[in-house]
Amino acid sequence: MMTASEVEEWEYHQFQEGLRLDECVIDPAPFRLVEKETLYECYDLFNLLGLRIAYVTSTGRLVGVVALRELKGAVQSCVKGDPVGGGTPVEGGPSQKVALIENETAKDV
Repeated sequence: MMTASEVEEWEYHQFQEGLRLDECVIDPAPFRLVEKETLYECYDLFNLLGLRIAYVTSTGRLVGVVALRELKGAVQSCVKGDPVGGGTPVEGGPSQKVALIENETAKDV
């Protein structure tokens, strides 16, 4: 158990330490998708640009994150004919929306 003055001293020392950002992986230009992107378009962009994650926005507001792992799973489900969202299959196969992938990701978080 620390006293209030010990806590303040500890905090002061923590704030004086430098950050080692060279050990952190920081994406200087994160990629953004709109929620109306099709599954095919997303897969194509991930492959062409070598993306691992992309942020999904709706009218400029963040609504989800798509990771490469979830995208690959969604594509494999479409190829097999399984529904992506766990419900009924969506018409059009590969034209399923990113919002479905985003909803799948939200369940895992």
